[in-house]
Amino acid sequence: MPFENERAGYAPLRRIRQSEKVRRLEARFRRVDRADVPSATVHEMTDSLRNGAIHRPDLILAIDGGNLAVEVDTGYPGAEIGYIAVAAVLILLDKLRAVSSSDIIDPAEHRRTQKRSSIDTALPGRGVIVDDEETPETSMRRTLFDEMDAYRVFDDSETLLETYEALMQAAPDDRTVSCPCDRHQPYRRNNGQYACREPDCDNALYSTDAMRLHELFSPHESCRKLYGHVMTTLERLWLVHALRAFERRGPEWLAVLGRMAFVVDGPLAVYGTPAWLSS
Repeated sequence: MPFENERAGYAPLRRIRQSEKVRRLEARFRRVDRADVPSATVHEMTDSLRNGAIHRPDLILAIDGGNLAVEVDTGYPGAEIGYIAVAAVLILLDKLRAVSSSDIIDPAEHRRTQKRSSIDTALPGRGVIVDDEETPETSMRRTLFDEMDAYRVFDDSETLLETYEALMQAAPDDRTVSCPCDRHQPYRRNNGQYACREPDCDNALYSTDAMRLHELFSPHESCRKLYGHVMTTLERLWLVHALRAFERRGPEWLAVLGRMAFVVDGPLAVYGTPAWLSS
């Protein structure tokens, strides 16, 4: 983020900014009257809180993620893996208000106002082959499936993979999706890990292949776009995963949702190849 009134110091950028082409484009800008701009929703929510139209939450569940491409030494030039983390923080507002009322806040007490859970994973990128897989792409597909199958928000809850598969079974079956083994054949989705049905093919398929994230895999350049899509998809799946875990624990846990606010980075929609999850 720049400082206030800070301008780019790179000389070619100044040249472009002062060019006649840019000035002609600026002359075509259509000015908008501030009165025509809708008021921010956050102000409406604040007013509703003040007049008691909606209740102040006792709990806030915030979900956010990050990703980073890191080069590794596998013998292949430019080999990389993607670090992906999705964190969920449950903030106990009653305890936070009590702690914040003091002039000097005890760090240990402040930490007790939050409970954290995270999904930390690493995905193979270009030039990285794991175990007995044949290609980096199949390595990525298998690792994504294994990681989703290993995570659950509570010890007695379903796995994140099971949450995803429940959504997959509720969605219309799209026979036009290409099979990862043969892009000319339709993909037949199923739960878990299963064998490809095509003749003379003994490759493994995974339920997570239906998200088509492998189509973003690039063997020739960084897979940063893939890592970003995996991160945002896991963020949205984590929210549904937590809600289903509350539902499974019974009415008392479901009642807590009425006192809870959810904060997710960005829109709730899922974009790109797994966009069908939105519906």
